[in-house]
Amino acid sequence: MMADTTTPDGFLVGEDGSWVMEKQVMGGYVRTPYDNRSYYFDPEWQVFVFDETTDYAWVTDTLVLSAVRGITPASELSEKNRAVYEEVCKFLTGFDYGASDYEKAKRIYEEITSRAVYQEGKYVQADDEVHSILVAGTGKCVGFARTYKLLANAVGLKCGFREDGAHMWNAVYVDGEDMVIDASTIGTSADFYLGRQKAVCPHCGHKNTFGNRETGRPCVNCGIQIQNPRYS
Repeated sequence: MMADTTTPDGFLVGEDGSWVMEKQVMGGYVRTPYDNRSYYFDPEWQVFVFDETTDYAWVTDTLVLSAVRGITPASELSEKNRAVYEEVCKFLTGFDYGASDYEKAKRIYEEITSRAVYQEGKYVQADDEVHSILVAGTGKCVGFARTYKLLANAVGLKCGFREDGAHMWNAVYVDGEDMVIDASTIGTSADFYLGRQKAVCPHCGHKNTFGNRETGRPCVNCGIQIQNPRYS
């Protein structure tokens, strides 16, 4: 019996196996359990904002997410965004929405790395777009990070960006904690990024969680810099 997923014809199946028959506001190809989450439209930047802490004015991919959630018709998307929308819908078809945050984050990483490779050649603007990753199958770090965020948001995960001026990757929230993950790297796995280490802050005693990639970070309780025991 199907449960907590989307059928090939776009219907949402609840966790008890029942069909969710309510239609989206504007109609759409696919239904998800997250269609009715709150949002607002920013008229200055012409983007939808679903999470004020992780959505950014320069990232227009929320236009695709608005179509996935039935807020706007897919027919109003640009040609490139319509192609991205179709790929996202294919990804959501049969997706297990009842999976843990960890399994969702891992599934997204594996989806992206199985269909796109890092573009080693000369930079072009298209390398930074989700279309380049999901449709063309190649791109640079910004494109990989935007794609990871879009798919993560589509399956209900909070996800943001991290950058150091020369590179961009993601921070995906797994069970309420942000875990760094980089789908553009070669020769790594989702488990490498999402595996966790615990460290007790020597100043306040708070238990902090590190991703395997993190060497250190400020304690979330007191702000004192502490090290990941994996690298000590």
